[in-house]
Amino acid sequence: MTEQLSDLARKVADGDAPVSVLDVNPGSLVSPESAVRRLHAELPDLGLTSPFGEVAERLTRVDRMRVEATHLDNEAFRRRREIAGRLASGDLELSAAVAALDVTTTDIEPGVPGIAVQLADEARQSARTALAGELASRAGQLFDQLAEAVAATVASLEALPEPPRNLWVGPDPTVLLARAKGHEQTLSIVAGATSRFWRLQHLVSLVREQAGFGAERLTSGAPRDALVYKNWHATIDGDRELRQTRASMQLWRTVVDDWQPGVWRPDQIDVPVEDRSFGARLRNLGRAVG
Repeated sequence: MTEQLSDLARKVADGDAPVSVLDVNPGSLVSPESAVRRLHAELPDLGLTSPFGEVAERLTRVDRMRVEATHLDNEAFRRRREIAGRLASGDLELSAAVAALDVTTTDIEPGVPGIAVQLADEARQSARTALAGELASRAGQLFDQLAEAVAATVASLEALPEPPRNLWVGPDPTVLLARAKGHEQTLSIVAGATSRFWRLQHLVSLVREQAGFGAERLTSGAPRDALVYKNWHATIDGDRELRQTRASMQLWRTVVDDWQPGVWRPDQIDVPVEDRSFGARLRNLGRAVG
């Protein structure tokens, strides 16, 4: 995915693509196979059940098959070369050499995939096609599960005591929290929740479009950030202050400042009529970057 993003950036810099191509959901640049592998690996680690056990097993099987096919083709090429050598040296008559060939050796050429590799590659493609359908069929359910997990994570931050005064602008928030009454567990809770929140958000990006909740469905006037922060107006007014906050405290601050972080569907995002015009969108963009 990083290589694809870098390639897009180069094309924009060279004038070969519009800047708008960079405004994409990173998950849309991930193949269904990579998405399934990532989801299957990370869901259990986050306490969620992966529905891709059978699919992942199938992928593992075709991966092993591809390695085995390469060995089989190499052996077939070795046998054909040996037969050709014996034929050239007079140790083998032509009729016997032809009889020694079989379906695995007749079309073997250096650098060209043999029948074993061709079959393995066809099996892999079949498996990929099947898993794409599996991902699409599971995406909606997974999106809801991930949204619930993110909501629970945000709730753990909402349950924390009020942050100490000047925590967001202090040079070392850990010292303030260590001295604040009632915040004995806050540092570990914030660190764990922040890590979990963004890991879950990444997994959401792998299924959001498949589930039919992509940013293209947002009401005109709402930024992509609205899919993460329901109160997206707060992101426009508070982004500069947030960037000045210690990274480890930023998610907690968005909770305290009522940005309403979470996983949201486009139909859950409110866009007042006055924010839908071109002029309003241009004004909001200027406030966001100004």
